[in-house]
Amino acid sequence: HFTGTFDGHFHKISGLYINKNGKHAKEWSSADKYDWLGLFAINSGIIKNTGVSGVITSDSITSGTLCGRNAGKVVNCYNEGVVTSTNGRAGGLVGYSEGSIHNSYNVGDITGFIAGGISGEGFCSNFEHCYNYGKITTQEHYHYDDIACYNECWWQDTDCYILSDSIYEVMDTDGHVNTSIIHGRIADQFANGELCYELGEGWYQTLNIDPYPVLDPTHGKVLYDEEKGIYYNYPDNIYSVVNEIMDEKQTASLLTFVVNRQVIVIGVDSFRIINMFGHDVTALNGSLADGVYVVVADGNVAKVVVK
Repeated sequence: HFTGTFDGHFHKISGLYINKNGKHAKEWSSADKYDWLGLFAINSGIIKNTGVSGVITSDSITSGTLCGRNAGKVVNCYNEGVVTSTNGRAGGLVGYSEGSIHNSYNVGDITGFIAGGISGEGFCSNFEHCYNYGKITTQEHYHYDDIACYNECWWQDTDCYILSDSIYEVMDTDGHVNTSIIHGRIADQFANGELCYELGEGWYQTLNIDPYPVLDPTHGKVLYDEEKGIYYNYPDNIYSVVNEIMDEKQTASLLTFVVNRQVIVIGVDSFRIINMFGHDVTALNGSLADGVYVVVADGNVAKVVVK
Protein backbone atom coordinates (compact mmCIF):
# COMPACT_ATOMS: atom_id res chain seq x y z
CA HIS A 1 0.00 0.00 0.00
CA PHE A 2 1.84 3.08 -1.30
CA THR A 3 1.20 6.41 0.43
CA GLY A 4 4.18 8.53 -0.63
CA THR A 5 5.16 10.38 -3.80
CA PHE A 6 6.74 8.49 -6.70
CA ASP A 7 8.25 10.81 -9.33
CA GLY A 8 9.65 9.02 -12.38
CA HIS A 9 11.07 12.25 -13.79
CA PHE A 10 9.65 11.28 -17.20
CA HIS A 11 11.65 8.04 -17.37
CA LYS A 12 10.03 4.81 -18.56
CA ILE A 13 10.06 1.58 -16.55
CA SER A 14 10.55 -1.20 -19.10
CA GLY A 15 10.21 -4.95 -18.77
CA LEU A 16 7.50 -5.04 -16.09
CA TYR A 17 6.28 -8.65 -15.91
CA ILE A 18 3.57 -10.01 -13.62
CA ASN A 19 1.79 -13.34 -14.11
CA LYS A 20 -0.59 -14.24 -11.29
CA ASN A 21 -3.94 -15.93 -10.94
CA GLY A 22 -6.25 -15.67 -7.97
CA LYS A 23 -9.76 -15.47 -6.65
CA HIS A 24 -12.35 -13.41 -8.46
CA ALA A 25 -13.39 -10.44 -6.32
CA LYS A 26 -16.38 -8.87 -8.05
CA GLU A 27 -16.62 -6.15 -5.40
CA TRP A 28 -13.49 -4.22 -4.46
CA SER A 29 -14.51 -4.24 -0.78
CA SER A 30 -14.15 -8.03 -0.71
CA ALA A 31 -10.67 -8.04 -2.26
CA ASP A 32 -7.49 -8.22 -0.24
CA LYS A 33 -4.12 -6.68 -1.08
CA TYR A 34 -3.15 -9.65 -3.22
CA ASP A 35 -6.06 -8.99 -5.58
CA TRP A 36 -4.50 -5.76 -6.88
CA LEU A 37 -1.75 -6.15 -9.48
CA GLY A 38 0.60 -3.47 -10.77
CA LEU A 39 3.86 -1.69 -10.07
CA PHE A 40 2.08 -0.75 -6.83
CA ALA A 41 -0.79 -2.85 -5.48
CA ILE A 42 -2.70 0.09 -3.95
CA ASN A 43 -1.85 3.76 -4.41
CA SER A 44 -3.07 6.31 -1.90
CA GLY A 45 -0.23 8.71 -2.65
CA ILE A 46 0.96 10.42 -5.82
CA ILE A 47 2.45 8.70 -8.87
CA LYS A 48 3.69 11.17 -11.48
CA ASN A 49 5.89 11.63 -14.54
CA THR A 50 6.22 7.88 -15.16
CA GLY A 51 5.95 5.61 -18.18
CA VAL A 52 5.58 1.83 -18.05
CA SER A 53 5.93 -0.98 -20.58
CA GLY A 54 5.69 -4.72 -20.04
CA VAL A 55 3.13 -7.48 -19.56
CA ILE A 56 0.60 -8.20 -16.80
CA THR A 57 -1.42 -11.39 -17.07
CA SER A 58 -4.02 -12.75 -14.63
CA ASP A 59 -7.25 -14.70 -14.75
CA SER A 60 -9.49 -12.64 -12.48
CA ILE A 61 -7.50 -10.06 -10.58
CA THR A 62 -7.84 -6.28 -10.88
CA SER A 63 -4.77 -5.16 -12.83
CA GLY A 64 -3.08 -2.01 -14.14
CA THR A 65 0.54 -1.29 -14.97
CA LEU A 66 0.92 1.48 -12.38
CA CYS A 67 -1.38 0.08 -9.70
CA GLY A 68 -4.23 -2.32 -9.21
CA ARG A 69 -6.25 0.17 -7.17
CA ASN A 70 -5.85 3.95 -7.20
CA ALA A 71 -7.16 5.93 -4.25
CA GLY A 72 -4.66 8.74 -4.73
CA LYS A 73 -3.40 10.75 -7.70
CA VAL A 74 -1.86 9.74 -11.01
CA VAL A 75 -0.38 12.63 -13.03
CA ASN A 76 1.61 12.74 -16.29
CA CYS A 77 1.84 8.97 -16.72
CA TYR A 78 1.50 6.58 -19.65
CA ASN A 79 1.37 2.88 -20.45
CA GLU A 80 2.82 1.06 -23.45
CA GLY A 81 2.38 -2.42 -21.99
CA VAL A 82 -0.18 -5.21 -22.36
CA VAL A 83 -2.66 -5.91 -19.54
CA THR A 84 -4.87 -9.00 -19.49
CA SER A 85 -7.30 -10.02 -16.75
CA THR A 86 -9.61 -12.42 -18.50
CA ASN A 87 -12.37 -12.55 -15.87
CA GLY A 88 -11.47 -9.45 -13.89
CA ARG A 89 -10.82 -5.73 -14.25
CA ALA A 90 -8.03 -4.51 -16.52
CA GLY A 91 -6.84 -0.95 -17.13
CA GLY A 92 -3.92 0.53 -18.97
CA LEU A 93 -2.78 2.58 -15.97
CA VAL A 94 -4.93 1.38 -13.06
CA GLY A 95 -7.32 -1.51 -12.61
CA TYR A 96 -9.76 0.30 -10.34
CA SER A 97 -9.80 4.00 -9.50
CA GLU A 98 -11.56 6.01 -6.85
CA GLY A 99 -8.93 8.75 -6.99
CA SER A 100 -7.87 11.09 -9.79
CA ILE A 101 -5.93 10.64 -13.02
CA HIS A 102 -4.71 13.68 -14.95
CA ASN A 103 -2.68 14.19 -18.13
CA SER A 104 -2.17 10.50 -18.83
CA TYR A 105 -2.59 8.08 -21.71
CA ASN A 106 -2.54 4.44 -22.77
CA VAL A 107 -1.31 2.94 -26.05
CA GLY A 108 -1.12 -0.69 -24.89
CA ASP A 109 -3.65 -3.48 -25.56
CA ILE A 110 -6.06 -4.10 -22.67
CA THR A 111 -8.23 -7.20 -22.19
CA GLY A 112 -10.61 -7.87 -19.31
CA PHE A 113 -14.10 -8.86 -18.25
CA ILE A 114 -14.31 -5.16 -17.37
CA ALA A 115 -11.69 -3.03 -19.15
CA GLY A 116 -10.74 0.51 -20.02
CA GLY A 117 -7.78 2.24 -21.55
CA ILE A 118 -6.99 4.44 -18.55
CA SER A 119 -8.85 2.65 -15.74
CA GLY A 120 -10.58 -0.70 -15.90
CA GLU A 121 -13.28 0.53 -13.55
CA GLY A 122 -13.84 3.60 -11.45
CA PHE A 123 -16.07 4.91 -8.70
CA CYS A 124 -16.57 8.68 -8.71
CA SER A 125 -13.01 9.01 -10.00
CA ASN A 126 -11.88 12.26 -11.60
CA PHE A 127 -10.24 12.09 -15.03
CA GLU A 128 -8.84 15.09 -16.88
CA HIS A 129 -6.92 15.36 -20.16
CA CYS A 130 -6.50 11.62 -20.74
CA TYR A 131 -6.77 9.44 -23.82
CA ASN A 132 -6.64 5.83 -24.96
CA TYR A 133 -5.01 4.73 -28.21
CA GLY A 134 -4.65 1.02 -27.44
CA LYS A 135 -6.97 -1.83 -28.38
CA ILE A 136 -9.62 -2.64 -25.77
CA THR A 137 -11.26 -6.06 -25.49
CA THR A 138 -14.03 -6.28 -22.89
CA GLN A 139 -17.27 -8.14 -22.28
CA GLU A 140 -19.00 -6.00 -19.67
CA HIS A 141 -19.32 -2.32 -18.83
CA TYR A 142 -22.03 0.14 -17.85
CA HIS A 143 -21.10 3.33 -19.64
CA TYR A 144 -19.97 2.70 -23.17
CA ASP A 145 -19.08 6.35 -23.81
CA ASP A 146 -16.45 6.42 -21.07
CA ILE A 147 -14.64 3.22 -21.93
CA ALA A 148 -11.37 5.15 -22.10
CA CYS A 149 -11.91 6.07 -18.44
CA TYR A 150 -14.58 3.69 -17.20
CA ASN A 151 -16.45 5.35 -14.33
CA GLU A 152 -19.54 4.21 -12.41
CA CYS A 153 -20.45 7.79 -11.44
CA TRP A 154 -21.93 8.77 -14.77
CA TRP A 155 -22.42 12.39 -13.61
CA GLN A 156 -18.69 12.94 -13.22
CA ASP A 157 -17.16 15.00 -16.04
CA THR A 158 -14.42 13.10 -17.81
CA ASP A 159 -12.24 14.95 -20.31
CA CYS A 160 -11.04 11.80 -22.02
CA TYR A 161 -10.65 10.61 -25.61
CA ILE A 162 -10.34 7.31 -27.42
CA LEU A 163 -9.26 6.18 -30.86
CA SER A 164 -12.62 5.43 -32.49
CA ASP A 165 -11.58 2.06 -33.94
CA SER A 166 -9.67 0.87 -30.86
CA ILE A 167 -12.58 -1.14 -29.41
CA TYR A 168 -12.08 -4.73 -30.46
CA GLU A 169 -15.15 -6.18 -28.76
CA VAL A 170 -17.73 -4.55 -26.53
CA MET A 171 -20.56 -6.82 -25.42
CA ASP A 172 -23.12 -6.36 -22.68
CA THR A 173 -24.50 -9.15 -20.49
CA ASP A 174 -27.32 -9.77 -22.99
CA GLY A 175 -24.84 -10.40 -25.77
CA HIS A 176 -25.44 -7.08 -27.53
CA VAL A 177 -22.48 -5.24 -29.01
CA ASN A 178 -22.35 -1.49 -28.40
CA THR A 179 -19.61 0.75 -29.76
CA SER A 180 -21.04 4.22 -29.06
CA ILE A 181 -18.26 6.65 -28.13
CA ILE A 182 -18.95 10.31 -27.35
CA HIS A 183 -15.29 11.26 -27.13
CA GLY A 184 -14.11 9.25 -30.11
CA ARG A 185 -11.38 10.64 -32.36
CA ILE A 186 -10.22 9.14 -35.65
CA ALA A 187 -6.56 8.32 -36.25
CA ASP A 188 -6.04 11.48 -38.34
CA GLN A 189 -7.12 13.64 -35.39
CA PHE A 190 -4.55 11.87 -33.22
CA ALA A 191 -1.82 12.27 -35.84
CA ASN A 192 -2.42 15.77 -37.21
CA GLY A 193 -2.05 17.63 -33.90
CA GLU A 194 -5.75 18.32 -33.30
CA LEU A 195 -6.04 16.16 -30.18
CA CYS A 196 -2.70 17.37 -28.83
CA TYR A 197 -3.90 20.95 -29.16
CA GLU A 198 -7.20 20.08 -27.42
CA LEU A 199 -5.40 18.39 -24.52
CA GLY A 200 -3.49 21.62 -23.91
CA GLU A 201 -0.58 22.42 -21.63
CA GLY A 202 1.90 19.64 -20.97
CA TRP A 203 1.26 17.74 -24.20
CA TYR A 204 3.66 17.52 -27.16
CA GLN A 205 3.78 15.94 -30.59
CA THR A 206 6.29 16.08 -33.42
CA LEU A 207 3.98 16.15 -36.42
CA ASN A 208 4.72 13.68 -39.23
CA ILE A 209 6.68 11.61 -36.68
CA ASP A 210 4.48 10.93 -33.63
CA PRO A 211 1.15 9.15 -34.35
CA TYR A 212 -0.30 10.48 -31.08
CA PRO A 213 0.40 13.13 -28.38
CA VAL A 214 3.09 12.45 -25.78
CA LEU A 215 4.25 13.96 -22.49
CA ASP A 216 7.90 14.31 -23.52
CA PRO A 217 8.84 18.02 -23.77
CA THR A 218 11.64 17.23 -26.23
CA HIS A 219 8.91 16.66 -28.84
CA GLY A 220 7.22 19.51 -30.68
CA LYS A 221 4.75 21.98 -29.21
CA VAL A 222 1.56 22.06 -31.31
CA LEU A 223 0.00 25.37 -32.31
CA TYR A 224 -3.04 26.16 -34.46
CA ASP A 225 -3.14 28.59 -37.37
CA GLU A 226 -6.74 29.85 -37.44
CA GLU A 227 -6.33 31.58 -40.79
CA LYS A 228 -5.03 28.48 -42.55
CA GLY A 229 -6.95 26.01 -40.39
CA ILE A 230 -3.89 23.83 -39.76
CA TYR A 231 -1.94 22.53 -36.77
CA TYR A 232 1.83 22.97 -36.79
CA ASN A 233 4.86 22.62 -34.55
CA TYR A 234 6.47 25.67 -33.07
CA PRO A 235 8.58 26.84 -34.74
CA ASP A 236 7.86 24.48 -37.62
CA ASN A 237 6.72 27.47 -39.66
CA ILE A 238 9.89 27.73 -41.74
CA TYR A 239 10.08 31.49 -41.69
CA SER A 240 9.69 31.75 -37.93
CA VAL A 241 12.85 29.65 -37.65
CA VAL A 242 15.01 31.34 -40.25
CA ASN A 243 13.57 34.82 -40.71
CA GLU A 244 16.67 36.36 -39.17
CA ILE A 245 19.13 34.47 -41.35
CA MET A 246 17.52 34.56 -44.79
CA ASP A 247 15.83 36.82 -47.28
CA GLU A 248 12.17 35.75 -47.36
CA LYS A 249 11.97 36.59 -51.06
CA GLN A 250 14.41 33.84 -51.94
CA THR A 251 12.36 30.66 -51.84
CA ALA A 252 13.92 28.46 -54.52
CA SER A 253 13.56 24.80 -53.58
CA LEU A 254 16.56 22.76 -52.46
CA LEU A 255 17.14 19.18 -53.55
CA THR A 256 17.59 17.26 -50.31
CA PHE A 257 17.86 13.63 -49.22
CA VAL A 258 18.09 11.92 -45.83
CA VAL A 259 20.31 8.84 -45.68
CA ASN A 260 21.14 7.12 -42.39
CA ARG A 261 20.15 10.22 -40.39
CA GLN A 262 22.35 12.43 -42.56
CA VAL A 263 20.92 15.30 -44.59
CA ILE A 264 22.41 15.62 -48.07
CA VAL A 265 21.85 18.75 -50.19
CA ILE A 266 22.64 18.60 -53.90
CA GLY A 267 24.33 21.48 -55.65
CA VAL A 268 25.44 23.64 -52.70
CA ASP A 269 28.81 24.06 -51.04
CA SER A 270 27.51 24.49 -47.49
CA PHE A 271 24.23 24.52 -45.60
CA ARG A 272 22.82 24.76 -42.09
CA ILE A 273 20.35 22.47 -40.32
CA ILE A 274 17.91 24.03 -37.83
CA ASN A 275 15.72 21.94 -35.51
CA MET A 276 12.15 22.81 -34.54
CA PHE A 277 13.35 24.70 -31.49
CA GLY A 278 15.37 27.05 -33.68
CA HIS A 279 18.75 25.56 -32.71
CA ASP A 280 21.54 25.04 -35.24
CA VAL A 281 22.28 21.28 -35.25
CA THR A 282 24.47 21.13 -38.35
CA ALA A 283 27.29 19.58 -36.31
CA LEU A 284 25.01 16.61 -35.54
CA ASN A 285 24.39 15.78 -39.20
CA GLY A 286 24.73 12.01 -39.50
CA SER A 287 23.31 11.33 -36.07
CA LEU A 288 20.17 13.48 -36.12
CA ALA A 289 17.31 12.43 -33.86
CA ASP A 290 13.81 11.80 -35.19
CA GLY A 291 12.15 15.08 -36.01
CA VAL A 292 11.42 17.85 -38.46
CA TYR A 293 14.30 20.09 -39.56
CA VAL A 294 14.83 23.13 -41.75
CA VAL A 295 17.76 23.20 -44.16
CA VAL A 296 19.10 26.65 -45.05
CA ALA A 297 21.46 27.23 -48.00
CA ASP A 298 22.19 30.41 -49.94
CA GLY A 299 19.07 32.05 -48.52
CA ASN A 300 16.81 29.18 -49.63
CA VAL A 301 15.07 26.70 -47.36
CA ALA A 302 13.71 23.17 -47.35
CA LYS A 303 11.93 21.14 -44.68
CA VAL A 304 13.17 17.58 -44.10
CA VAL A 305 11.94 14.76 -41.87
CA VAL A 306 14.33 12.36 -40.15
CA LYS A 307 12.82 9.12 -38.83
